[in-house]
Amino acid sequence: MEKSEYGKWIHTAFTGASFAYFLAVIDKVDLIVSSYSLAFSTLSFALALVLNAIFAMVYYGFEGEQDVSEKLSKYWLLRRFNSLSQWSFIFAVVGLVYFVIEPVVRIVL
Repeated sequence: MEKSEYGKWIHTAFTGASFAYFLAVIDKVDLIVSSYSLAFSTLSFALALVLNAIFAMVYYGFEGEQDVSEKLSKYWLLRRFNSLSQWSFIFAVVGLVYFVIEPVVRIVL
């Protein structure tokens, strides 16, 4: 993350999308349990929601600072959690897309 603006907007967007996912599947527990890809996606969205919400609050909490990402990148553990927050969202979306196209993949293969 080169600039604080990138982190501020990407973490907020990923948090909102993860929360929207949970609002959409709040009553579909049977469907989640029956599909491995959907269960993986749900766990990844949960991790993404928590981590991205924390990072979004950090970015908005230190809004007056010059470059928050530079300060966060000094610490090895925070850099890894920052990467994990973004990658968990990406893996969750990939799992969700695979759940949607899984019947087509089964027919073709």
